[in-house]
Amino acid sequence: MKQLFLSLLCCLVATLCWAETGTALTKMPGRLNLDDALALAQKYNPALHRARLGIISKNAAIREVRAAILPSLDATGNYTRFDEKRLQIFNPETQPEDTTWSTKIEASTPVFSGGRSRYAIKSAKDKKEAAIADVITLEQELAVLVQETYLAGVLAKAAAAAQQEEINLLKEQFQRAEKRYDAGVGSRFEMLQAEVALANAQPAKVRETNNYRRQVDRLSRLLGLPLVSTQEAGEIELVLPAPPKTLKTQMQEALAIALKQRPEIDSLLRSIEAEESALEVEARGKWPLVELFGNYGVQSDQFGGDNLEGWTAGLRLNWSLIDGGGRRAKVAKAEAQLDSLAQQKKELLLEISGEVRESLYDYEEAWEILESTGKVIEQGEEALRMARDRHESGKGTQLDVFESQTQLTRARLSRLQAENSCHLAAASLRRALGE
Repeated sequence: MKQLFLSLLCCLVATLCWAETGTALTKMPGRLNLDDALALAQKYNPALHRARLGIISKNAAIREVRAAILPSLDATGNYTRFDEKRLQIFNPETQPEDTTWSTKIEASTPVFSGGRSRYAIKSAKDKKEAAIADVITLEQELAVLVQETYLAGVLAKAAAAAQQEEINLLKEQFQRAEKRYDAGVGSRFEMLQAEVALANAQPAKVRETNNYRRQVDRLSRLLGLPLVSTQEAGEIELVLPAPPKTLKTQMQEALAIALKQRPEIDSLLRSIEAEESALEVEARGKWPLVELFGNYGVQSDQFGGDNLEGWTAGLRLNWSLIDGGGRRAKVAKAEAQLDSLAQQKKELLLEISGEVRESLYDYEEAWEILESTGKVIEQGEEALRMARDRHESGKGTQLDVFESQTQLTRARLSRLQAENSCHLAAASLRRALGE
């Protein structure tokens, strides 16, 4: 039974190790959706990883400060050799040794510091909490950047597809004009007009295709996953996100949520508390430090007797009575830092309030535009069909067809841009709310 348990445990450990190494990515995935991109950025982004390492250093700082109030045990020793001319002879019949040695082990513990140690620990803990809030802030900012870049890439891809569709229709129109000209029922002007329209539609598609590559490349840097030599940015597939959903948030409610949830506020409040504790540490520097100690040691007798061995115990006091004004300067510096943080708090609250209002305005604007584009595409498709029918029957011109095609492409791009704006506005609003 015991062997079976050990075998299962080994298999479990091996499976976990394989999973950990097997899921680690070293390059940009060939296909991504928005949720995957956000998750990968949280896992692999180097700036975010570096910020998280800062929390580890803050934990170490707490342990360092706490160690100052815990008992300590030290061992010391020395060995000394004297020149014969340096030996002091008190009795001509006794020649002192030219070497001496001693060893000692001592235990000590602080018993009084005027409260400095307690406030130093509190300051270190508050700095750690501030660092955690800073990491959350960075996570939220990174999420917005990833969404902006991802959606910009999706929009560029969709725009390139819309341009390609226009090119296909213009190519079809050119072929019709060419056949009509060859059949003698069309003019050379119409054929050249169609050829020029087709050529003019090409640059827009090239720009959007190249823009898609740039956005993918930028996204790979945000995710912390490079494009290797065998990958081409244009071949990475970004999946179209689901249609945007409405967020029901009123202005006053949004402001209240932001003031409660924004990590920047928590970070600043923690920094203020840490600075207040640091001020207490400096202000309590007027009190002495008292330490209890006890040691046991052995040292040689330089005059040939038995080794001296025994213990000592007592209290040590360290009291800085005159420091040239150093303590007052440190207190003044801490007070100035506190005043600065108080001003930063006022500035931050105003900034967050403005961000919430602007994000909510942008969100409402994006949705109004999106709703206004609802039927434009259907109307544009119907207008193009009617323009073609009129042209085929000789009642309309080819220019009407080109104009209808252009309007339809613009309508499709406007719809894509409106959906993209809704996604971006929602992401900015969530960031403004601290979500």
